[in-house]
Amino acid sequence: MHRLKQKKFPETRTIILHEDRVELIVNNRKFENSTFFKYEDILTGKKFSSSKAQPNYGLYVISRNTTIVLFFLKIFGAIESWSSVLALLCSTIIMFLIHAFTFKTYVELETNSDEELVLIKDNPDESKFEKFIETLYKNRTEYLKKTYYSNNKHINEETLNWLLDQNIITQHEHDIRIDFL
Repeated sequence: MHRLKQKKFPETRTIILHEDRVELIVNNRKFENSTFFKYEDILTGKKFSSSKAQPNYGLYVISRNTTIVLFFLKIFGAIESWSSVLALLCSTIIMFLIHAFTFKTYVELETNSDEELVLIKDNPDESKFEKFIETLYKNRTEYLKKTYYSNNKHINEETLNWLLDQNIITQHEHDIRIDFL
């Protein structure tokens, strides 16, 4: 059983690869939710999205813009002291760091179900993340091939076409089984 633990403030995601399904456990300060995805429902597509903590981003933009205005007011002589500009510049840097710390990029693996299989991109790091995704699709392929192709003596053409569409079997394997039907 493979497991990937992802932490990005304020949430923790744990993805567990079972023999016949994937389990996604999302835990943040408000709730913990566990969702199961059958390998049959996981497709091969991926979508990328980003998430910003809106209050943090808003404060960053306001402080940045105010710092710029104060800087130009100081340059043109409307303000005599640099202290207000420097104080606001410090708060802008702090707000930027908070924004950068809470910014997340997600990878959504396409599914046939109503639930979304969403992972935090490159978390804990890029190589572990990519290896885990590779393992997930490898386990999916092995399970579907074993369940619907190798161990299924009563396979029909619709199932063979589905396996071919999902890249579980090759065109050659498909054609061989079709000839036996």
